[in-house]
Amino acid sequence: MLLKVLTGDEVVRNAGSAPTFNLLGPNTTVQGITPNLFSRVNQSDPLFTLTSGFSATSVRSFEGNVAMDYGQSRDLDGPTLDDLVCEEKDIEEYKCPICMQILQSPRQCKNGHLYCALCIQKSLDKRAECPQCRVPLNLSELAKSLVAEKHLRALKVHCKYYLMREESKKPAHNAEVNWIVDPEGCQETFTQEEAERHESKCGYAPDLCMFGANCRVRKMTVEEHRDACPYRTITCDHCKKEIKLVSLEDHNVKCPEIVIHCELCQAEMKRGHLREHRRQQCPEEDIPCAYSEQGCDAQVKRKQMPRHMEESAASHLARVSQHLSQQLFQMSEDFKQSLKARDDKIRSLERALADQNFDIDWKMKNWSSLKKKSYLQSGEFELAGLKWYMGIYPNGDLPDARGHISLFLFLSSNCRGQKVGLRFSLRIMNHRNPNTKIVQNGFRANFPLVERPEEQVSKGWGAKRFTPCDEITEANGYLKDDLLFIQASITVCNIRWEVETANTSIVGYW
Repeated sequence: MLLKVLTGDEVVRNAGSAPTFNLLGPNTTVQGITPNLFSRVNQSDPLFTLTSGFSATSVRSFEGNVAMDYGQSRDLDGPTLDDLVCEEKDIEEYKCPICMQILQSPRQCKNGHLYCALCIQKSLDKRAECPQCRVPLNLSELAKSLVAEKHLRALKVHCKYYLMREESKKPAHNAEVNWIVDPEGCQETFTQEEAERHESKCGYAPDLCMFGANCRVRKMTVEEHRDACPYRTITCDHCKKEIKLVSLEDHNVKCPEIVIHCELCQAEMKRGHLREHRRQQCPEEDIPCAYSEQGCDAQVKRKQMPRHMEESAASHLARVSQHLSQQLFQMSEDFKQSLKARDDKIRSLERALADQNFDIDWKMKNWSSLKKKSYLQSGEFELAGLKWYMGIYPNGDLPDARGHISLFLFLSSNCRGQKVGLRFSLRIMNHRNPNTKIVQNGFRANFPLVERPEEQVSKGWGAKRFTPCDEITEANGYLKDDLLFIQASITVCNIRWEVETANTSIVGYW
């Protein structure tokens, strides 16, 4: 039994005198009561007596802002005392005239009229008189009825697991709970005082299914249910997968390891192999002709396909020839369109670069050491979408140029049919006087200079006798700290490209 303190919205104030309580019975517990409140409890003159096993639904009394709720140990969602009483005779006089049910914590007026403690309390809140004899009455004047309490404690009742809820088709929030006799329920009867002790140990009490299912299990049948529950986990004999017993039938319809027969050819195989069998092997499966992409729309059984291929060989050959011709024509058209789109893009990019001047600097340190080499090359630079570099021969590129520096501009990358017209000048800068320089102007050339690989002609253009070697001295200002400074000024004049196709030649100019 539980004595609980309620606060906040549950508190109901009462202007009457402070109540007193007498707590009886070994199973009575108190929750939320402060020591100061207990010090004010008058044990000698109780207003309410709570006895272990007594099933008061809810009896409240009040002191200031504190409300005390006397709750019964029975499940409030379970059957009532009226549902569980064994014999109805001689009980009518112990029914509350307000709620018309068996008295809960009986209280009587001065004239002996009996009521449930909670019912009379609510009645007195509205009107301070006995509902039957109309004698003036308040809470402090209510008294216990020892005779009624004794009779109620000795009342024979069924175990609450003697009854079961009657199933209703109405929604749960609208359905009225009806209790009916459970043919498999507990058959024991006892006094109301003994009810709580029995029900806490009753083997007919419901228990949870260990497999998490909504099974109806009783405490005394838990072990038996472990081996009988349809929701227990089992292992499939075929695929060894763990499944619920209740889903075994559905699993057997899908299990890939169960042996079945092909519905077309009746061959025996595991279910998991059926799809591949139908796709690759089944002789009765209708399959398309291997030349379906070439226009043959025949659908024949796999076992009849060799005969179809033999009988339709000439037709297939004609279809293949026609199909290939169409493919080649389409490929040619696509290729032309692709080339045109590519060349349009190249022309657009190169137009943006044309008629622009580019100055390329080449600085060589340690010239006194480098000039002993036969050939030196600058780093590559990009121009008109192609890669270029400068090359210098410190003592001439050929015997007739000995004693002179040979300086050239070279094309590095493969232009793939493209020709670039350049106008450029090459010069060796003077460190002492920038206005004094060795210049070779007016070079004009179309690159590449070699159109056919068999022509052994240099790919560079410039001056074989650019300047005498002895001119490049520090005294003349062309060296500073042994550094030689060469510069090229380049202008793109025009771009020409030519692409050969199977049927024609595409030529473009800019």
